[in-house]
Amino acid sequence: SASGWLAIVVGPLLIVIAAMIGGFLGSAIATDPATHAGVSAFGCSALLFMVCEELLLEAHEDDEKHNPWVDVQLFVGFLLTILIEKATR
Repeated sequence: SASGWLAIVVGPLLIVIAAMIGGFLGSAIATDPATHAGVSAFGCSALLFMVCEELLLEAHEDDEKHNPWVDVQLFVGFLLTILIEKATR
């Protein structure tokens, strides 16, 4: 069918275009250490958030209600660790 062929062509084409854009932006970021550090820090924080959020939800599957204070405490602890390290330098 036409929609099947469209999916076969558009999917890989979008992957190639996204890879080209990512390569261009990656090479532009690599020249500026501060931007590279900022993007890397954002990526690590986003990954930490996703993994911890998923693990915390799985750990509390038996409970009927998820307590958001557990998440807040985790991320406040993460932030305090970073701030303490910055303050001692």
